[in-house]
Amino acid sequence: MPVYVNQLTRLDAPLDADLLPIYSSANSDLRAVTLQTLAEASAEIAFPGGTVGSTVTADSVLPDSALGSITPVDSATSTTQTLPSAATAWAASPYGVVVLVQRGVGVPAFAAGAGDTLRATSGIGACVQYGMIAAQVQSETEWALA
Repeated sequence: MPVYVNQLTRLDAPLDADLLPIYSSANSDLRAVTLQTLAEASAEIAFPGGTVGSTVTADSVLPDSALGSITPVDSATSTTQTLPSAATAWAASPYGVVVLVQRGVGVPAFAAGAGDTLRATSGIGACVQYGMIAAQVQSETEWALA
């Protein structure tokens, strides 16, 4: 079945369930459509001009580049994602946010790195599959669930 993006544009190719037709305001051609994954579209909504990081499939230490972007987590089991250094994050972007989106059935959770504190109820993770969880840097030594 074709997908109509607007009255002028018809996509005859079948759409992957994870792809969404997104109109880009950067393109002046009203018939132009970009197909984005759900995580990419969510990143643009949550952080206009933001990015989607590499998909994580196991416990890991998130890179500094996770600040201000969305990191998809796709795992069959629960994972723990250790936040970047609060001092580095605070210096780069005070009150900046790190976001995880749960792609698999395993629930991702945040942990603070050495010397940092995460203000959150113990064990809080993403609430549902395809849901998001965020942590916001509060100071040079502290993160909090956002």
